[in-house]
Amino acid sequence: MTPRSFRWTTGLAAGLALLTACSQKQTLVTYEPAVEIGDLAADLTVPASGYALTAPGNTVGRFPCALAVARLAPRDEDTVPTMSSAVASPPVVAPLRPEAWPLELALRPLRAMEEACWTERMRGVRALRDVIFLSPRSTKIEGQTPAALCAAAHRLGANLLVVYAASGLGTNSAQSVGILYDTPTATPLATIYATARILDAEGVESSPNPRIGDHRRDDARYQAQRRFEGYVEAALRELVARDQPSPSTQPSRWQTPLNERWWLPPYYPRW
Repeated sequence: MTPRSFRWTTGLAAGLALLTACSQKQTLVTYEPAVEIGDLAADLTVPASGYALTAPGNTVGRFPCALAVARLAPRDEDTVPTMSSAVASPPVVAPLRPEAWPLELALRPLRAMEEACWTERMRGVRALRDVIFLSPRSTKIEGQTPAALCAAAHRLGANLLVVYAASGLGTNSAQSVGILYDTPTATPLATIYATARILDAEGVESSPNPRIGDHRRDDARYQAQRRFEGYVEAALRELVARDQPSPSTQPSRWQTPLNERWWLPPYYPRW
């Protein structure tokens, strides 16, 4: 090999190595600010896991009724870099929580998959007539404060409202926190909190987002949200058990004698 060809080969190899190094994208790991119970309502606490009734007394005539669901998220949710966003900057392993970013929550519409999970979870609660999902369009008249969301849910026919927010705590750890309201009085009935943290085979958190396939079992956000929905169902069932039917001014028509049930078709037995 001549000296000239050797220089050309060395330069070409160095250029390819430089291009390969420049083409590798490094991930900037950033987490959104975690939403706490104080961000949803003041003077309320949540259990370590599960739900806690704030008004444990018995009621009369609360059920059957409809349940409204409202999801809150930071207003800049769509512009926050996620854990899987790739940028050309050195990786950061510590969570970044910008102090200048105020945690102003806003109502966000639920995705179709989230609505399906809520509907399927509440399907077995017979005291619920319907599940209504609030959106910014349906609450435009009242606004997006807790009292305004209760007023919007009550206007749409729901006497109960669950307001919640989900946030990530790490690479594969998340939490969901929420409050169950009585919409006619805008009174908190229960606080709910659920968390999940999933480790891989090496004992560390690893995000399942880059992997192809169904990894819902290994996704902390998915698991925390499903646990939260289960705690909401448990709280509703306890409220149903504490509720008594309202007194009726007249007996039910199904309690009248059989020959007086005129709305039923005539029955002719076959001999």
